Amino acid sequence: MAEAIQVRARGGLGGRGLQNEAREVRANVLVMGGFGHSLLREFMLGSATQGVLNSVRLPVHLSN
Repeated sequence: MAEAIQVRARGGLGGRGLQNEAREVRANVLVMGGFGHSLLREFMLGSATQGVLNSVRLPVHLSN
């Protein structure tokens, strides 16, 4: 059974934070969209998608 859970960003919730939230609710997989941002924005703010892919802690389904 699939269930969507909305997670509110808490001051810099990035890839690691998303995975931590998924693990807290005992998720079997993290489903997320991969959206491109400008290089300047990614450099300044980072990318949740890149953060997840840099340190995969559970199965991830990524869709554009």
